[in-house]
Amino acid sequence: MNMVLCLSHPLTDEQILDAQQQLGITRFIEMPDNLATGWKQVPPEPDVPLETLTEVLAFLGKKTAAGDYVLVQGEFGMTCAVVDWCNKNSRIPVYATTIRDYRYEMKPDGTVVNTHTFRHVRFRRYFNCNGSPFNHCPVFFR
Repeated sequence: MNMVLCLSHPLTDEQILDAQQQLGITRFIEMPDNLATGWKQVPPEPDVPLETLTEVLAFLGKKTAAGDYVLVQGEFGMTCAVVDWCNKNSRIPVYATTIRDYRYEMKPDGTVVNTHTFRHVRFRRYFNCNGSPFNHCPVFFR
């Protein structure tokens, strides 16, 4: 089972192990550098970054098959478009859930230090407004 990575950072060892054990992933597929850069740096203008979106969807079409997982996290509009494509093309869109610890510290000089610590919990399938998972492939859902 494959998992394509549409996100802006590498997977942690914990995420890799979870994907292998819980989802049966045997192969992780990263986007090529040019696509990964476009995914990480989606400009706020123009209205829709169609060139990048088209290239990402073409890559997914070539590198995945029905039933493959696509880990999708990033700029909100691009994420929605890729999840929609996955749903229409029998791929399984998932995202990583985390425990988040936030600390705020006011320094004597008036500066503020924010510390965000994330710890992977699990992968979750994207779902619709009724709570039903997108993509109706007969695949393990937890």
